[in-house]
Amino acid sequence: MVRSEAHERKANMPRKSPVQGFTLVELLVVIGIITLLIAMLLPVISKFRAQSLFMMCKSRMRQQLQAHAAYGLDFKDAKPPLFCRSSVVPLQWISPDLKGNWHYIGQGILAGSGPRPYLTLETLLDPSDELAADAEYERRAWTREPWSGSSYPYFWQNPPDTPLLAGQPPPRATYEGERKKGHYALIMDLNVEQSPWRVWPCTPHPRIGRVNVGYLDGSVRDYAENDLRLQRPGGNRELIEWFRIAHELYRR
Repeated sequence: MVRSEAHERKANMPRKSPVQGFTLVELLVVIGIITLLIAMLLPVISKFRAQSLFMMCKSRMRQQLQAHAAYGLDFKDAKPPLFCRSSVVPLQWISPDLKGNWHYIGQGILAGSGPRPYLTLETLLDPSDELAADAEYERRAWTREPWSGSSYPYFWQNPPDTPLLAGQPPPRATYEGERKKGHYALIMDLNVEQSPWRVWPCTPHPRIGRVNVGYLDGSVRDYAENDLRLQRPGGNRELIEWFRIAHELYRR
């Protein structure tokens, strides 16, 4: 009797169903859904990162413009010159160079002047992923090479009505003098490739099809590549043309 009751209780106990895993088809479906979601999110994340870096670039350009304002106050409105003291042919209107023959020139003067520079070298390097290799090269060149550059061509207009004497530094350019000439654009965000012959093939950044331009009043505006009629690639002549258009866009 006891044995029969025990057997009956055991028979009435709920049986545990065997544990079943995912089938191969279910796993493939899950993997497919995850892959699809990643494929949909990657362009959004990439675009968001590009836009974020573009805004960081704009912030760095504002710091550069503030440094120019401070430099102008300290040096009677003179702009940092784009020539080397030991150069035989010192005239350059637009250049990304920071050093020439071991001398600080252009915006390099702002980053290398004394124990308290106006800005840091990092401020002169574009943060975009596309220029990471260029930026790393310029960091090394800043301390190890006689020439180094930045990601931002700098507009320094030598007064054209003043004769240039061989072996003599060109007359200084001033911020107010450039305003009177209608030269409002000061720096531009372009990919400037260095070369041993100091010829700069320039290409716009491929990130979001826009280019930042910094102006003498401290503002930074961004334009579509078509607004500046950017050409690929460009040289010094194209740089002058792009800045000429940027001057005109500021007056509109």
